[in-house]
Amino acid sequence: MTIREQLRKKIEARLGEIRVGGQVVLAHSGKVHAFASDLGVRIYPFRSDDVPDEEIPCVGFLDQESPADESDEGAGLQRYKLAVGITGLVKVADPALEKPEDLATAALADILAAIGKDPEFDGLAEAWARLGSVSIEVDPNGFRAAANVELEIEYQSKLWEV
Repeated sequence: MTIREQLRKKIEARLGEIRVGGQVVLAHSGKVHAFASDLGVRIYPFRSDDVPDEEIPCVGFLDQESPADESDEGAGLQRYKLAVGITGLVKVADPALEKPEDLATAALADILAAIGKDPEFDGLAEAWARLGSVSIEVDPNGFRAAANVELEIEYQSKLWEV
C-alpha cells in the first residue's frame, strides 16, 4: 500500500471516530475534545454528488492534488504535498430548538479535533498537517449546513511512487 493510500485510510479512520460521546486528546495541547456530532456514522471518500437528507449526518473527503518536488533527503526520494478537502454535513431536526450554523460549528470543531489527535498520521507525514482553510455553509432552506476543512499533508516516498 502506498503512503498516499495509508494516509487516506488514516484520515477515514480518524473521521470515523467522530461520534457523540467519543473524545480525543489533541496532540498540540493535551486538551480533551468531546465530540458533539455523529459525522463518523457515515463516511464517503471521494463522493461528490448530493447527499440525501436521510444520509445526514455524514462526512466526506477528497484527495484533491499532490504536487511533487525533489526531496532534500537524498536521491531516489520524492516529496509530495497532498491537499485534502473534508466536508461534514449536518441537518436540523427541529428548527425551533437548533440552528444549522451551530451544528456546523460543532461539526467543524469535531473534524479539526479528529485530525488534531495526531497531525503527523503516525509518522507518515513529514510534519504536522497544515490547515489551509475552514468554512461553514448554511443551505438557504435553513435545515442543512456544511463544515468544510482544507488540509495539506506533506510526505515523502520513493521516486516514482506515491
